[in-house]
Amino acid sequence: MTELPLSSRKFSEEKKKEEAPKPEKKRSKLGIMFKLVIIVMFVSGAMNVAAYKYLEKKDTTIANIQQDFHAFRLQHTQDKDANRVIIAKYIKVNHQKVSREVAASIATNVLSLSEKWAIPYELVVAMIEIESGFDPQAVSSKGARGLLQVMPGIWVKTFNMANQYELHEIDGGIEAGIKIMKRFLDGSDGCPRGDLMQALYLYVGKDKAYAGKVLTAMAEFILFRASE
Repeated sequence: MTELPLSSRKFSEEKKKEEAPKPEKKRSKLGIMFKLVIIVMFVSGAMNVAAYKYLEKKDTTIANIQQDFHAFRLQHTQDKDANRVIIAKYIKVNHQKVSREVAASIATNVLSLSEKWAIPYELVVAMIEIESGFDPQAVSSKGARGLLQVMPGIWVKTFNMANQYELHEIDGGIEAGIKIMKRFLDGSDGCPRGDLMQALYLYVGKDKAYAGKVLTAMAEFILFRASE
């Protein structure tokens, strides 16, 4: 077999390199998810796409975002039955140990109580996900109780609840947590009015990573809802 001249071999090798498929660039899984959320929000007409622009640039360690709370007031369908089914299904898909009855009750109370206190139900779903994993009987090492991990020593008396065990009731636990967030968002306890990031920071006892976790959980729920 005749050996190709050096110049021909070099040309052949360079040609093969050019023709070889270029490896795809790895993309951030989190970045892709947030971009999808933006697209979903824009296509559905739920809100101005600019309200979620910062999500492209931030990850789950969000600490310094100052975003008006009204940017999170997502329009949701008037079909409450459909929303109830979607929330219950989301709970069951992600937390198989939660019974269908409990999932349905959580979904019903999330919708009714978030509407009562003018809090986006997407936010409430995300907070319950992070706080208790949809377990009404959850108790933290610090004594926080219920779906939204409310500290009984502070809030049971404030909200005129019978006792700490009322926080383990689905409606009582959800409403107590929502009322705490509502207080912060309305400007109580040194929280700037409407500042969602600061409200979440205060809600969890000043954990800087908490807001990012909640926003990520909310994005995951929104994507789940869009896929149904």
